[in-house]
Amino acid sequence: MNSSEFVQWLRYHSASFQGMATMLKTEGSQEEIEQRASRAEAWQHAFRDVSLVDAKAGTDAMVSGEIPEPHGYDRHAQAICNWVRMQTFNSYMRRSRAKSSRPVVIDGEVASTCPLCWDTGLIRVVHPRTARELKRDPDTWTAAHVRLCNVACTCEHGNRWSLNDVFSQLPVYDESRMIRYDGPYPFAADALNDEQKELIGSIRQRVLSRY
Repeated sequence: MNSSEFVQWLRYHSASFQGMATMLKTEGSQEEIEQRASRAEAWQHAFRDVSLVDAKAGTDAMVSGEIPEPHGYDRHAQAICNWVRMQTFNSYMRRSRAKSSRPVVIDGEVASTCPLCWDTGLIRVVHPRTARELKRDPDTWTAAHVRLCNVACTCEHGNRWSLNDVFSQLPVYDESRMIRYDGPYPFAADALNDEQKELIGSIRQRVLSRY
């Protein structure tokens, strides 16, 4: 949004919030005038990546109550910017889901595009708490202490988890810091089969050698 478009939005927004219009027009001391100018400049900077159409849509959303009106007119601009960014993100997520929902066909067979997450967007790793407990007391550490967690994959399917506020923005898989785990879970500490014993030993070895 350029300066001319920002002025258009300011007039549009002030028409819906008369108190804001009064605040901007009220005469005062030189210091107060400079403060209002600085405030308007900060608002314009906040809208630098927002289109005039989206900014006006944000005003309409605030008028309708979709955007809760913040306390203080100086917070209106930031609230609208945040709303526009969320709308942009939601639009991206819808396109991403639509794209990822289409099956990938290779040589006539439906296949996954990511060998790490199998297109789920999630990778199971050893929980950091498990690593800390094992490192702190390896002699008493058992299968009962194993905890796993999910992180977002580095592929495009992982974006639905790492960029989504609903899921608290899951961390992205980092091979240098995280230990990927593909085995069966959960474990019963007193009834491990040979495969599970081997997996537990693998976790122990990898944690102790890396941390």
